[in-house]
Amino acid sequence: MVVKHFLNNFRDTDLLKTLKELEIERLVICGMMTHMHLDATT
Repeated sequence: MVVKHFLNNFRDTDLLKTLKELEIERLVICGMMTHMHLDATT
């Protein structure tokens, strides 16, 4: 679980570090409010 406080899921979180540690190469990104949260993350 990654707790976030900003629109961008990578900002001030350990998400990128966690993905690299787990050797994740692909993500499926989906959710609500695509025009804000998903756009900021991708």
